Amino acid sequence: MSGERIIAIDPGPRQSGYCVFDPAAFQVITCRNMDNIELFEIMTRSSNWSRDGDTLVIEKVAHYGMRVGKEVFDTCTWAGIYAAKFGVLHTFQIPFATVSMTICHRRGAKEADVWRVVRDMFPKSGGGLSPEIGTKSKPGPLYKTRAQEHGRSALAVAITHGILMRENAEQHLRDYSMYATMFDGVIDEPAMEPT
Repeated sequence: MSGERIIAIDPGPRQSGYCVFDPAAFQVITCRNMDNIELFEIMTRSSNWSRDGDTLVIEKVAHYGMRVGKEVFDTCTWAGIYAAKFGVLHTFQIPFATVSMTICHRRGAKEADVWRVVRDMFPKSGGGLSPEIGTKSKPGPLYKTRAQEHGRSALAVAITHGILMRENAEQHLRDYSMYATMFDGVIDEPAMEPT
């Protein structure tokens, strides 16, 4: 994955977390909460938003048997818009259960647990009480994540994708590829003969 970046999105009904992560350098390039319209406009208008070799990873919406409403459907719509804009062949969806299992090694982990483990993955080179985040005068490697709750979730999704690609790329491509999950069971079936 050298030179490739992971662009991760934690979609929401009105605002999404957005993170660009360099897995080779294990470096956060940017991490923000953004209004969905603003993020879509950046994807549409900015020529340097993504480059060849970049991968888009979206936190997959899962209901786990609970009822869902308008906000969940709006979130799914935005996830689809982002995937369509980026290109479904280069888009992956990873559910939070996989993020918590990959990062915390347990499915029941909450977002706060995941964030605590993610923070421990980075060097404590900044200033202040949380040196991995740091301060304005002495920023740490996670300084760009301060006050970016949804962006932090997107970072966890990006790190998960990087770990899964490193450990078992072929299986990961089958399990989480947006293209493969959209057409599950359709691609491998033989074409019907006309009668």
